[in-house]
Formats: sequence, C-alpha cells, structure tokens
Amino acid sequence: MTAPTDLPRREGALLLSCLGIRPNGLASAPPPTLTMSDSVELLRQAGENGITPLLYHCLTTVAPAPVLPAAVLDHLRQAAVRGAAQSLRIGHELAEILALFRRHGVPVILLKGAHLGHVVYGSPALRTMGDLDLMVPREQLALAEGLLGQLGYTPQYDPLAEQVDYAHHHHTRPLGKPGALRIDLHWSITRPSMPFTVDLDGIWRRAVPVRVAGGDALALSAEDLLLHLCLHTAFDHQFRLGLRACWDVLQVVRHYGDTIDWDVAVERARQWGIGRYVYLTLRLVRELLAADIPLGRIAVLEPPGFTPEVLAWARTCVFNTETDAASVSPSMAELWTSRRLAAKLGVLRQTFYPPRSAMGRIYRTSPDTSWIYLYYPVRWVDLLVRYGRHAWGLWRGDDRVHDELRAVAERTALREWLVS
Repeated sequence: MTAPTDLPRREGALLLSCLGIRPNGLASAPPPTLTMSDSVELLRQAGENGITPLLYHCLTTVAPAPVLPAAVLDHLRQAAVRGAAQSLRIGHELAEILALFRRHGVPVILLKGAHLGHVVYGSPALRTMGDLDLMVPREQLALAEGLLGQLGYTPQYDPLAEQVDYAHHHHTRPLGKPGALRIDLHWSITRPSMPFTVDLDGIWRRAVPVRVAGGDALALSAEDLLLHLCLHTAFDHQFRLGLRACWDVLQVVRHYGDTIDWDVAVERARQWGIGRYVYLTLRLVRELLAADIPLGRIAVLEPPGFTPEVLAWARTCVFNTETDAASVSPSMAELWTSRRLAAKLGVLRQTFYPPRSAMGRIYRTSPDTSWIYLYYPVRWVDLLVRYGRHAWGLWRGDDRVHDELRAVAERTALREWLVS
C-alpha cells in the first residue's frame, strides 16, 4: 500500500515538489510516493498551469523524483510527445513568418513564448504556447499584417472580446488561420493608456539577435525581458496566468545568470513606473521557486505598505486560477471575511438593496421610474440562482466553498493593492 504524501497542505506544494522545488523543511527528506488520488490532483494542477510537458521533463531529469503510478507517468509521457509535435508545427510556422518578414525588411522582436521556448527554456517543447506574440515597429504594422495575410492569416472575431478597442491597443486584432496558432501582432509591450511609460525606443535599441526555428529575429535584452514578464504577470493578469508565468521568470534568471544587471533592471523599472509590479513578481518567484534573485538589489523597489500578506495573496492567485468567479462573488467573499458586524450588514445592504442608479444599470431601465422597485424581488431571485449553492455550502461549513471564498477575497485584495 502506497504511503500518502507528507507535503504541507499549501497551494501548489505537491506540484512544486514534483518540479524539483522542495520546501525548506523537507529539502533533505526522501521524495514522496504519490497515491492515485495525489496523481490525479497533480495532473489537474499541471494542466491548469500549462506546464504538463515541463512536469514530465522535471520528473525524468531531476533527482530524486517522487514515485508516480506507471499509468500516470505514461499519461505525462504521451502529453509531452504531443507537446513536442505541436512545437515542431509552431516552429515551421514561425520560420515561414520570419523568412517573409526578413525578405520585406520588417524587423521583428519575439515576445514571451516564442522567445522563451526556443532560447530561454532551451526547447520549445517545454514551454506551451497559446499564441505567437510578435512585435514590429508601429510604422510597419500595416505592412506586417499584410504579409501575414499572404500566408493565409485573417483577423479573428471573438464575441467575448469585442469590447476591446484595437485602434488604441498595443497589438492588432488577433490573426489566425485553420490549424495554426493565433498571432498577436504588437507594436508595443503594453497599452498606451496605462499609468506608466515604457521606453519603446530603448527596447528596440537594446534588442539582441537570436536564431529561432532556423530563422533570424530579435529578442528583448535580459533586463527588458524580466521587466516585461513581471509587468505581464502582475499588472496585465494579476497572477492568474498560473505557475507557468512564475516559471518563466525563474528560467530567465537561470538562463542569463550573472549577465543580468540587476541595478540596470531596477533603475529601468523605476523609470518606467512599474516598480511595484516588478518587486512583487520577483519576490514571489524568489520565495516560491527559490530563484536566485538578489533581495538586497531589488529592495529599493519595495513599495510603501508592502507586507508578507501581499505575497500570500499573490500565491493564492497563482494556484487558484480556475476559481468560479460567477458563483463566488467578491461581495460574498467580503461578507465571509469581514469580522465586524457593521461591515457585514453593509455588504448585505449593498447586495440586496443597491441604489436605484445601480438597479437601473443592472436591469437596463431608467432609475427614475417608480417601476424600478419591482426589480428588487427579481434581484433577490437572481442572487439566489447565481450564488445560492455556495451560500448554502458556506452555511454548512463546506471546506471547498470556504477555500473558493478565500481565494476570491484574496484576489480582490491583491487587485486593490496593485492599483493603489
């Protein structure tokens, strides 16, 4: 009979152990033997975080490794093979694009996955990708989009993303074609309306040549790459990209090592006005993945009021990317976490009796009409349908509901801290 794992019950502890990251207290302990239940949970977490091929690689190359059931290891092996085959197809597409751009004199910087997989991870099969992010000079954006059109790429329309104003975005409308990855064609690494200033000219000036998929391209310098990843992880996605985003930063630190000029990176983060996001991301990766990030060098970026609690919120967001926000509302989470009765009553009042102006927006009617009061019973029924199951679970003391509420509450707290 296999022994259960003795890992602490914290988010991601099992997954981190299998990736070769062991808690300090268990660093010298023998690797655990995983039960089938453990293994199923491990596969779920790896899939949610987009790191299944990486997990298989670590399990077969990092010693000592936890012992998994043979069927689970075979499942991981097959997933890694499929990932390798997909990376070959992506490499072929990328080579074709780079060759076409080169013939027409369009310089291109590979962003995120395309650069990370081929250069930083050392194998594109280890770094899964959902799209190709390519950056070209803004004045050549139309030319680059036309060239991609020659290869069969056309603008993609997603009903869930139609609120995006691509005329004021940092990339064009996504481009795609059957059987190929979606392409996000960038002219900058962040939207121009954001509350910070990215030195785009400096990014191009510092870009370094790379050889990828048999083609020539450019990549961000090590310091710019770190800043971009931190900004993308903390500001753009508030750590909801999961562990893969943190592992990207770890791999950059491992790959570039002593060639990273931390003083330059810190000063550039201050100049761009993104120190808060860079500091939190680097601190999290340092403590979560034992990355060799010099705490003393990045300390100058620490924002006022930073506490270990903020790190805990970020960790929760990393390992709770699939929390059902439609079933667990921030208001419900606030009701559960508030300790003062007055605060709880305030949440209940705002939830069940929002002001007429809010009711007008919710039900798309005039807040000045007397009919607005008839919508309040409708509101109560809507709340019961959407949140009744979780409210009942909370009343009964369901641990899963408590965990989901905690995750939503901490995600809300982190979001407020990031924009403060």
